[in-house]
Amino acid sequence: MASTSLLGQFDALPLVKQIMTSQQRVEGQEKCFNEWKAKYGHDLTWQECKHGLAMWQTRVYGINLNGTRTAALIPASDLLNTGRDDQLNTNWGAETKDGEWHFKVSTNKGIEAGHELYDSYCPGCANTEFLSVWSVYLDDNNVITELPLPNLNATKSSAMKTLVQETLQTPLQGLSAPRCQSAVFDEPQGPIKCAFARLAWEQFGTAWGLKSSLKSKVSMLIRSDGSLKPNVQSSAFDLMNSRGMVPQN
Repeated sequence: MASTSLLGQFDALPLVKQIMTSQQRVEGQEKCFNEWKAKYGHDLTWQECKHGLAMWQTRVYGINLNGTRTAALIPASDLLNTGRDDQLNTNWGAETKDGEWHFKVSTNKGIEAGHELYDSYCPGCANTEFLSVWSVYLDDNNVITELPLPNLNATKSSAMKTLVQETLQTPLQGLSAPRCQSAVFDEPQGPIKCAFARLAWEQFGTAWGLKSSLKSKVSMLIRSDGSLKPNVQSSAFDLMNSRGMVPQN
């Protein structure tokens, strides 16, 4: 849902290229929907359909059944939020019982009455994946992605660096990126701008000289055209047990 102008400001981010591809796919779905509605007639609107697609793409569970990946939307369980590793208090998965497959959620620690249940969305995911699927930036994610600058256009790199510095607060120890100035959230699409700025800090902050290098658990390198090299892409999209990771046809 990021605007064209906002995507242009952060177009050096590899994530932006993913978003633009996704937006083009949605435009194709809308065209197909309108043709279908014109031919058969129904009361469903595109906004209702788009909302349903968003729910499916962000709430489904990817489950490995007999070596085959499938996806399912599980009532009630699909509403569980995620959090830091130390906040996660449930485990989920598929198991067989009397020859039939069942989806099971179980607690992994004692939980007091009235406390929230959290489940794992994507173990080992970098913030690029969290943003591309759930629009969430985890500032205590221990999977850090750092990218080099030589593949970036110098003018775009400088402009994005300035924008990031204007958007973010003073860095705090323990966070993968500084939090945003409060005024940013009053801007049109402020939360999306904030997320992009934090991701840019995480990925390019060391190369810009804005932070000290962290020992990354994930190291992504990009080609000269800005795309990720296949052999160093995050393994997040290959995980068999994750939420919202629907393989594209």
